Amino acid sequence: MALINCPDCGSLISSDAPFCIHCGAPILVKQIAIMKALEEAEKKDKRKQKIDKIKQTISNEIDNVANDTSGCSGCGIIIFIIIIMCILADIF
Repeated sequence: MALINCPDCGSLISSDAPFCIHCGAPILVKQIAIMKALEEAEKKDKRKQKIDKIKQTISNEIDNVANDTSGCSGCGIIIFIIIIMCILADIF
């Protein structure tokens, strides 16, 4: 038995309960499991979008460094590393 929140009133109830003892709302464990799975899928999708953004940034920065004719490609690499670190800090 696990404690879950009632989808209607938010009170803690048993996952085995057929209804909420506080508000009387029917508890459908499968519905709750599906809702949690959807929330996890949304989180993964957001992470994937951030990772794709990082990949694009890396690709753009590599192109910029490759096309840099100012003679200071080391500066571009340092800035690139700082940008990636900032983006990764936001993800994790």
